[in-house]
Amino acid sequence: MQPSEERVYPTFHLDDIEEELSQVDFQKLAPPTEGNFTIEGVWDKEPEPTYTIPIADVLDLLGMAFHTTAVEHGWLDSEVTRNPLVLLALITSEVGEMVEAFRKPGQSEHIPEFTAAEEEGADIFIRLLQMCAEHKLRLGAAVVAKSEYNKSRPFKHGGKLY
Repeated sequence: MQPSEERVYPTFHLDDIEEELSQVDFQKLAPPTEGNFTIEGVWDKEPEPTYTIPIADVLDLLGMAFHTTAVEHGWLDSEVTRNPLVLLALITSEVGEMVEAFRKPGQSEHIPEFTAAEEEGADIFIRLLQMCAEHKLRLGAAVVAKSEYNKSRPFKHGGKLY
């Protein structure tokens, strides 16, 4: 699919799959292979069934869910695509908040079972995936492709210290 092609995103809520996700034994998650995660025993319809879910699809579905939540909570109009530079500035503000969370460690005020740094990391992730869904970017496929490309690069390529 070319980036200029129209992609239709269905309404998707994380709550729709919450029960299934709660049954996942994350100890059984296999490492990514060929761009997929293998999850064993999610629906338990047969003894130890295995379902393969492409990583790219998981990331794109999460982005769609985050986009749906943003629309439903009034942060954007589903018919308007916001300026990506504004969205990147919002992501940058979340990065700044994560820096502060590392400078002054503590628990999250909103989700106390997590640290403030974990919460801010989640905010960065949510904003990035939501922005990519809003702009119909194929982030999931790009992540898989870039990961494969990075495996082919030489040790400390580019001569940089970091």
